[in-house]
Amino acid sequence: LPRPLPLSHRRIRLLRRFTLKRKRQPQQILVPASTPSQVEKAVPSPALQPHVAAIAAELTETARRNVALEAVRIGNYYSEDQAEVLRYIAEQHAELLQDSKWLKKYAAKLRKENGLTQRYNSSEILAKRHEADGYDVFVHADEAVAAKERADSAKSGN
Repeated sequence: LPRPLPLSHRRIRLLRRFTLKRKRQPQQILVPASTPSQVEKAVPSPALQPHVAAIAAELTETARRNVALEAVRIGNYYSEDQAEVLRYIAEQHAELLQDSKWLKKYAAKLRKENGLTQRYNSSEILAKRHEADGYDVFVHADEAVAAKERADSAKSGN
C-alpha cells in the first residue's frame, strides 16, 4: 500500500487547487484602445463596478487625472502589444480607485493641479497620449513638462 502524504503535502495540494480555481475565474476582457474615445471603452466603466463609481464620484476632476497619471506610472512597461499595456494600466487604475487607504493618504497630493492635468483629460492620460507627445511618464508631472520644454527649446535653438 502507498503511504499517505504528510500533512504539509496535503496542504500544499489544497493550496494549489485553490489558486488554480481562483485563476480560472473569468476575467473582464477589454478592447484594445489607441484613441481617447476607445480608451473609455477599454477602461472598466464605473457602471460595471458600482463601488468604484461611488469612490470616483467623490473625487474632483483633477484628482481623477492624478490617479490616472499614477496608474500609468505604475502600470507602464515596454511591450510590442500596447493593447496589453493599456489593459494593465486600466486594471491598475481600477485598483487605485478601490484603494481607500491610498486615496486617503494622498488626498492632498491628488487635489493639486500640475502641468499634465492641465493639458490632458483622464482618458487621454490612460491612453498614454502624454507619453506619445514626449513627456516622461516616470518623473513628476511638472518636471516632465519642464524637461519637454527644455528639449523643445534646444531643438528650436539648433
